[in-house]
Amino acid sequence: MSKPEDTPLLGRIRGGLIVSCQAGPESPLNSPDMIAALAASAGRGGAHGFRVDRPENVAAVRKQSALPIIGINKQPRTGFDVFITPGFDAARAIVDAGADLVAIDATQRPRPEGDTVGDLIARIHRECGVPVMADIASHAEGLAAVEAGADLVATTIAGYTPYSRHEAGPALELAAALVADLPGIPVIVEGRIWTIEDIQACFAAGVHAVVVGSAITVPEFITRRFVAALPEQDREPVADAPETTEPAVDRLFGRVLQELADLRDNQRPMIEAAAGLVADAIAGGHRVAVYDTGHLVSHEFVARTGGLVALTRLEIPAGADSQTRIEAGLDSASVVSGGVLIIGSVSGTSRDTVELAMAARHRGAAVVAVTASKHSSRLEPEHPSGRRLLDVADVVLDNQAPYGDAFLTVRLLDRPLVPLSGLGAVTALWAVIASAAEKLAARGIEPSVYRSIHLPGGPADVAQIEARYAKKGH
Repeated sequence: MSKPEDTPLLGRIRGGLIVSCQAGPESPLNSPDMIAALAASAGRGGAHGFRVDRPENVAAVRKQSALPIIGINKQPRTGFDVFITPGFDAARAIVDAGADLVAIDATQRPRPEGDTVGDLIARIHRECGVPVMADIASHAEGLAAVEAGADLVATTIAGYTPYSRHEAGPALELAAALVADLPGIPVIVEGRIWTIEDIQACFAAGVHAVVVGSAITVPEFITRRFVAALPEQDREPVADAPETTEPAVDRLFGRVLQELADLRDNQRPMIEAAAGLVADAIAGGHRVAVYDTGHLVSHEFVARTGGLVALTRLEIPAGADSQTRIEAGLDSASVVSGGVLIIGSVSGTSRDTVELAMAARHRGAAVVAVTASKHSSRLEPEHPSGRRLLDVADVVLDNQAPYGDAFLTVRLLDRPLVPLSGLGAVTALWAVIASAAEKLAARGIEPSVYRSIHLPGGPADVAQIEARYAKKGH
């Protein structure tokens, strides 16, 4: 019996580059014609195949290329984290549109249609007659997926679940372990491949092929990476140049709407990963502590109308040595194993901030960092280890602020106004809280939520909901 890697289709992508041609809802490229054009350009550059989302886009790419297409069909469902080809009908639609291979979410998480990974793989094999690629987040999931019948595995979801390690680059250790333990099964690396060196490291680990998306097919990401390298990032981006006659208010709202759309599209996996950690902590009866370095993020979420009672503010007392103060702060906020600490820091470079994150993780708590990656990466870390907050957190939410933070120029003024970090941090964290509440409700757990103290009976309601939380633990 031949091994999966020996089949003609998988042989065509062996040692090759698969280009992910996708566009978010707000992208100017979000149309079948544009996706097909991206694929055509990638094909001219030497791509060995494509990863394409949604039937209409698969059909458009198929019309202009005979290269292999890995089809996916993203269908978010309320209360479930699984959305990459979550069921058979989603798979059938992309095969009918021309996909040569179907990729599915093969993680351990609950599935919206109640089937198992094995059930879905078997039905796709039986009724569609195409190979199935298992998108996984962990080594155990990769092994289980192959046992369930998957023809190949990909590291697509590694770093985007609460239980998998977040890394700035591709999941090389996971890929190497899968290669070692799954002889004859193609292992694909997908996710966070940005450089030629990343690709070389992937193939050095023995993988079958690599999938690259944003670094090739998302002009916004590509442009931002170059802009981040400019020597004077405190200047306004070209799109907001002061020579424009458009009023500052109009440009501000236009830019804010675009930034929020980008935040949703770019940070959605990390928002869901953070929400999973928060939901697990609350379900386990733990507090979720919130700490910030002076930008009042914690005041936006703790004891707020519409907020969760389980959130508590962490404050580091004055005096004594740094380590003693940090441990006292963790104790006062009940940061323990199974809990979560959310840290908001634009730079993420101060010694105490990094030390706080490391101390919380040492206790067994998960750390969610809300920071500005572009800003932080250009600042010198103060911690003796040379690490920043984003290097030590379990999940990193990037508020997408530029180097220097402020982003809006005003005519006749030399310096930009409006820090983007606050907008990004607050929006991302409310998204985390909303998703965590949704996940808890899906488990049959009703989280305690504050209602406005100014409504009739407000003070009594606050006292009642806090007593309910004290009794139930959620």
